[in-house]
Order: sequence, then C-alpha cells, then structure tokens
Amino acid sequence: YMDRPVRGTPRDTVLSDNHGGIRSAVEHLVAHGHRSIALFGDDPAFRTARQRREAFVATHQSLGLPGSARVSMGPHSATSVRETLTRWTQTADPTTAVITGNNRITIALLLALRDLRLPLSLVGYDDFELADLVEPPVTVVHQDPAAMGQKAAQQLFARLLGDESPAQTVVMPTRLVVRGSGLRRSSVAR
Repeated sequence: YMDRPVRGTPRDTVLSDNHGGIRSAVEHLVAHGHRSIALFGDDPAFRTARQRREAFVATHQSLGLPGSARVSMGPHSATSVRETLTRWTQTADPTTAVITGNNRITIALLLALRDLRLPLSLVGYDDFELADLVEPPVTVVHQDPAAMGQKAAQQLFARLLGDESPAQTVVMPTRLVVRGSGLRRSSVAR
C-alpha cells in the first residue's frame, strides 16, 4: 500500500512523512517572521489530512506561536476559501501566512489571493506544475512519488520472491522546495 495504510492485517506500506513536511513548512514561515499562520487542510476523512492537521497544531504549540492554531478543514470550494481568508485577515491579529494541505487547495488559495488582493505568504503541500512560474513562485513541501513507488515495488518483488518477514511500514522523507512565496510580504490590509 502507498500513502494510506489499511486497517486490519498488517501489510507492507510506504508512507510520506506528513508530520515532518508540515513542521518544515511552519518552521520556514516562522524563520521569515510569521507568527499568525493558518492551515487549509483537506477532508478530515483522509488519514493524510488528519495527520497534517495534527502536525500543524502540534508544531504551532511547540513553537509557542500566539493564539490558537487557525485551521480550516475541507472539502473546500473557491467561495469557502475566500470567505475564510477574509475572516482570518480582518482580525486584530491577522493571518500573514497560509499552509495548504495539498496542491488542489493551493490552486484554490492562489485564486482567492488574487481575487482578494491579499499579500499573504504561502507554503503548499505537494508540488504542482507551474509552481515556479506563479509570482511569487510557490514554496512547497515535496513528496517524492517516484521514490515511494520504487520502495513499494521493492517490497512487492521481495514478497514475490518469498520474503516472509513481518510487514514493514516505511516512512519516506519530504523536502521543502523554497521558491519565494513563504517570504514575509507586505502587511495585510485591515
């Protein structure tokens, strides 16, 4: 299994380091002066979405960021993203940076930022085509699907060749690809 384990009997599984990926995104934004960071997560029915939310909240707390962690879980629409961004940026402590839980949410957020003309910083989870052509280019947490697939194939072929060892769960590292959207941008208008 890849990306999502199954319940019941243990099976060989290859997962992405969701906790490490989110932590690197938050730490990157904090290093660039952000203290009011929010998360747009995916549908909490998905294990990966729940892990990323948990990692965001835990990192927010461990770094001592002010207030409670701002989180909006999906599914999201363009309208819901715009409404939430408007609410988060019109407070006494406006959100200055956002992390998205996957590339579909990143695209919805980019559209909302353009429509609302908000200068928020952004780190997206999952790379996407043309991320380096958007202005500013989008910083992302990159999962390596080729490496995950290669590891899963190795596990599968080992089983086909008679490996009867206990099931393994392998957690593959993520990598922060810094492109510029996570840098501190001008203040959010109130």
